[in-house]
Amino acid sequence: MKPSIGIIGQGRFGTLAKTWISSGFKVVACDKGGNLEKACKQDIVLLCVPISSLEDLLHEIRPFLRPGTLVIDVCSVKEHPMNLMRKLLPKSVSFIGTHPLFGPDSIEDSLQGKRVVVCKGSAPKKTHKNLVACLKKEGLKIIESTPQEHDRQMAETLLLTQFVGRGLLNFGAKPLPMSTNGHLALMEIARTVGNDTPQLFRDMNRFNRFAAPMRKKLLKAMHQVDEES
Repeated sequence: MKPSIGIIGQGRFGTLAKTWISSGFKVVACDKGGNLEKACKQDIVLLCVPISSLEDLLHEIRPFLRPGTLVIDVCSVKEHPMNLMRKLLPKSVSFIGTHPLFGPDSIEDSLQGKRVVVCKGSAPKKTHKNLVACLKKEGLKIIESTPQEHDRQMAETLLLTQFVGRGLLNFGAKPLPMSTNGHLALMEIARTVGNDTPQLFRDMNRFNRFAAPMRKKLLKAMHQVDEES
């Protein structure tokens, strides 16, 4: 019998996950307000909801999870969701934190070479090892990390890019007939950031404790550049 995966959340990434889950699995997908009980009866439950919605969702699904179920989140912040799962999930289930470093804008037609961060949770070593092996089989590159190190690096990569991109959008930056290659690269950042929801931007900044220091450091650096101009 095929192992089964319940995907909760059919936003941009949840829909992408449903499309790309290997044919070796039985997939049951629903939105947060859908048939949560059915999704939670599967061997693996994949949580694809906004970071700010996770706590409420964990309270909702707690009664439906079977002993032995593996719960996986895909949040772009790791300390906060993993603390919530550790606190709110039944002790009879286990969890692993993940963050796919790709999305609908970068997936193209293959998972080959795409990167996924995996953070050890409460899952037994064998379960963790099996998940990593399964992801590698799909062509994904695995980055093992602690939740703290993940969030620190995301503040200086993903969040910095999002912050700059939102600034460009608010500035009203757009491609022009005389755009340089560098300017076009900035426009691509703005375009990609514009495809993400404002909620995702707010959640990443709110729940990553390294975000505010990063913004302060960047703004100070930009102020120095302005003074030197």
